[in-house]
Amino acid sequence: MKNAIILHGTCGEQEYNDPFQPPLSSNHWFPWLQKNLLINGIHTRTPQMPLAYKPEYELWQKEFEIN
Repeated sequence: MKNAIILHGTCGEQEYNDPFQPPLSSNHWFPWLQKNLLINGIHTRTPQMPLAYKPEYELWQKEFEIN
């Protein structure tokens, strides 16, 4: 089975902390892409990256290397 990890980009601190904003990992075109990959037999994860307004590779790496 093939696998894919879709990582979202960065945002401002205000957007990241806004409780009325959807998580970056399930916003915009991410659900559409994940659904289409799954339909085609590609297991897909869209992890929510910590502190997206101030990305640090070591923190993000922990999220996309899980499993």
